[in-house]
Formats: sequence, C-alpha cells, structure tokens
Amino acid sequence: MDLWLAPGFLENVYETFLPLTTNSKPLRLALAPLKKGTLKMGRKVDSNKGLKISRRVQNLQEYSFSELREKKKKLLLSGKRIIDLGAGDPDLTPDPQLLASLGREIERQESHRHPPYDGLPQLKKKIADWYELRFGLKLDPEEDVLVTSGSKEGLSLSPLAFLEPGEEVLIPELAYPVYEAATIIAGGVPLKVSMREGDYLLDLSKVKVSEKTRLLYMNYPHNPTGAVTSLDFFSEVVEFARRNQLIILSDMAYSEITYDGYVAPSIMQVPEAKEQTLEFFSFSKTFSASGWRLGFVCGDRRLLRALKTIKDRISSGVFTPVQWAGVKALHSYPAPTKRAVKTYERRRDSLIAALTEAGWRLNVPLGTIFVWAKNPWGAAASEISEALLEEFSILTTPGVNFGEKGKEYVRFSLTASEEDIREAVERIKQFKYR
Repeated sequence: MDLWLAPGFLENVYETFLPLTTNSKPLRLALAPLKKGTLKMGRKVDSNKGLKISRRVQNLQEYSFSELREKKKKLLLSGKRIIDLGAGDPDLTPDPQLLASLGREIERQESHRHPPYDGLPQLKKKIADWYELRFGLKLDPEEDVLVTSGSKEGLSLSPLAFLEPGEEVLIPELAYPVYEAATIIAGGVPLKVSMREGDYLLDLSKVKVSEKTRLLYMNYPHNPTGAVTSLDFFSEVVEFARRNQLIILSDMAYSEITYDGYVAPSIMQVPEAKEQTLEFFSFSKTFSASGWRLGFVCGDRRLLRALKTIKDRISSGVFTPVQWAGVKALHSYPAPTKRAVKTYERRRDSLIAALTEAGWRLNVPLGTIFVWAKNPWGAAASEISEALLEEFSILTTPGVNFGEKGKEYVRFSLTASEEDIREAVERIKQFKYR
C-alpha cells in the first residue's frame, strides 16, 4: 500500500522550521508517493543505504555479561534449572532499614522530580563522613565527592573527560571489560599492563609509557581474581603515576567485601596521591543493591569537575529515593555488610573445597565475590564453561572474557543461594572434561 502525504505538507514544514537556503532562495522538495521501504523525492532511496554505524561501535567486542544473560535466558525458557555462578550480581536482600527508607521516600511527591545532578547534599555529606571513618581522610562534600549511577558510570565516562583521540590508557591484562570499552568509545588506545604471577599485582617494571599515555585503571580487591594489595604497593603506583604524569582511576567496587581479617586500603591514604586520583565506589556489592545503580567518586576536585562536566551532559542524576536509601545505608555501616561478608565467606569455603578436590588450581581470594580457578585439563576456558553449562546447568564466566591471560581460568561467582552452592559443589566434583 502506498502512503501519500498531502501536497505541500513537508515543503511547508521545512520552510517554517528549517530556514535552509540555496542561492538565497528557499529550498524546495519534489515530493512523491511514500512506499514501503522508500521515500521518493524524485528518485528511489534504499531505506538502509548510506546509514553508517560508527567505527567505535564496530571496534567494540560483544559485551561478555550480555552474552551470559542471553544464554541463561534461553536455557530458562527451555525449562532448564540453572545454577548461576556467572555474573557478579548479589542475590542477598538489602537490609530492611534501607528498604523502609526507600519506601518512605517514594511516597514523597518531590522525590519524583529531577535530583541534583551531582548528588543530594545530605548523601555527599554522609559519603565524606564515611570516608573519614573508613580511611581516616577528610573530604569536602561539595568539592571532593560526586554521586554516580553506580561506579560503572564514573568509570566509563572518565576517558571522555581526560582523553584526546589517539591517547593511551593503561589497563590491567585481566580486568573488568568496561575499562577497555570506555577507552575505545572515547577514541583512546588501550594498552595492557602485565600482572605478576601469583599475586596479580601490576608489574610496573614492564610498563612502557609514552608521551601519549594519560590514564591508569586499577582495581583492588581485584575482579576477576580476588587478589588484594597493600598500601606499600599503592605507594609504588602513586610514584609511577607521578613520574609519568598519569591520572589514576582506582576501582574500589569490592573494597568492603574482604575475608580472613584483611582490610582494603584506599590509594588516597598515600601522601599527596589525591591530586592525581579518582576513586570509584559502589553500593551494589557493599549493600547488596546492584539494581539501585548508586555509586560515588572521590578525589581531586579539578578532576572531579571535568568528570562532572561530561556526566551532567549525559545523565540527570540518581533517583532521589535511592539516594536517601544510600544515606541510610552509610549510616547503618558496617553491620549489613558484615552479615553479607559472612554469607559469602561460607560460600567461598564450600566452593574452594570442591574445586580443590576436583583438581582445580586456585588462590584463596581475600576479597570480592569471586573464586578464580585454573581448570586441571589445560583446556580453553570457554570450552569448560560451555561444558559446565550444557552438562550440569552451571553458568560460569570464562576467564578469557577478562583478558587473554585468563584463557585457562574460570570465574565462579558467590552470588547464588547456600542451597544452590551446595548443589553446584556436588556437580563440580563429578565434572570431567572429555
């Protein structure tokens, strides 16, 4: 069926709202019938011809966690029961006090208007108070704190704030995929940094920095390996960054999920580190609230202003009731987090015992909600994960999703119920590859 537009309709619209001219005369359009798939203006136009996808999108790899979600969805639709040890998405319920706060604020009419772009003043003040309590560092709530939609927003927008096209970003060879993707989207060049065997600390002695190198991403406690670090190592990083004029982007999403007495330091506890650092935190893991999309960034105020300039033009802030719940969460710290850590620790110990018995090689993680294990067959991680899913309905993340160094490793998440963890443990004991 042909669709016709009234004669003169588009012509009048263009003349009224788009004052385009050629040789000082209004631009006129020759109209023709609009047929399915074409718009005729004196010639046939293919509906897809000439539509271009940007090179930055073409250069991006498939987002591995989206792939995991799709696999899980298909299997669930087919009727299979899946034990999900794949994504780092806490299954625990937030503390009842936080839920009550969220409910109260949702009832308030003013909560449904635009929130402050950089965060509620009350939340920023509470973040500064928490930071002093946790790390012994004083922050100016207005100048040194920025509220974000999860830590991912701040981490992914940072290259847009600090890079020119073609400039370089140092990224650990095993890392959260967002670091590399954000660099590519901003027109930057990702450079992989070697990590030491065993402790997974950045091997700074092997890093080659050029005049184009601008940023260093870092993440401890480390996703995917669960490795942790010390203030002494952070001092080395700060000295390296200062010597090479680098901005440090420190991802602290798992700073509060630690085990066996380990307490994660902040890199800003190193003297004078703040002036070249942004540190990113998340409520997702600390308070079992990944769906809230609430996080914050602390650090040098000049760097924060640059990040805020980008953020303000892309997003409009975090839903106000979620921010008030964030105030309550920080007020309740550390009790809800300690309860969550005890649960994860029990799950960690059960999973480690089963994997060790089955011949997998691993280090006991002192942080994060993951166990990082090398399969005993020397097989490709993607094949192992596929076999675990097909034969035993256990969803895991192939280590290669985080970098080539992880090609024989599998990341197991601790975000499944005690019952599911026990069942997964029994299945893993039976698993034999080929």
